[in-house]
Amino acid sequence: MSLLRRCLALILCLPIAPLAHAVSQLHRPLPENRIPTELRPFIPDGYGVIELLHSDLDGDGRPDYLLVLERAEDVAPGDFRSGQRPLLIVERQKNGSLKLVARNDHVVYCSSCGGMIGDPFVSIALGRGRFSIHQYGGSAWRWSTDYSFVWSAGSWLLASVDETSFLSGEPEQATSHHYEWPRDIGRIELSTFNPETWRGRGPR
Repeated sequence: MSLLRRCLALILCLPIAPLAHAVSQLHRPLPENRIPTELRPFIPDGYGVIELLHSDLDGDGRPDYLLVLERAEDVAPGDFRSGQRPLLIVERQKNGSLKLVARNDHVVYCSSCGGMIGDPFVSIALGRGRFSIHQYGGSAWRWSTDYSFVWSAGSWLLASVDETSFLSGEPEQATSHHYEWPRDIGRIELSTFNPETWRGRGPR
């Protein structure tokens, strides 16, 4: 076994509980004083903000907001995981006001959806007219997903999906799949995207 393989295997086979704890600490609700006053009307009661990004998302020269909210468990009867973490895009209008232009309740996985790893939500990367959501989870069998969305003709559309999986002791044997719009993906808007049902959906 090569030195690199032995090192990767050692890291990935460390006890799961400390790793899960470390991952679960990455996302905590922001203090209220870090949330701009103009955004507060878009945040429903019982939710906190765990991700707040400020950038010109749609390329019109006006700064917009991308938020990920998290619902408190004690205000969610029934299935706590369903819709726990809505993603919101709030865009600046010509008159300076803000408008909610897209919301998705599924694209950011719930805080316990990473299996033994814990919280699977890792990060969001922004680009001009584009953003990507990276998530990672599993236990002995690890997985990661990247969902990328692009601003096109007045809508946020699914642009690509990257999926990777591997056994924790054999990361060099990872299996990866890349799907890209329009070659592999139909026209799917952010607001209707569901990680469990996107395959085969949307007009070609």
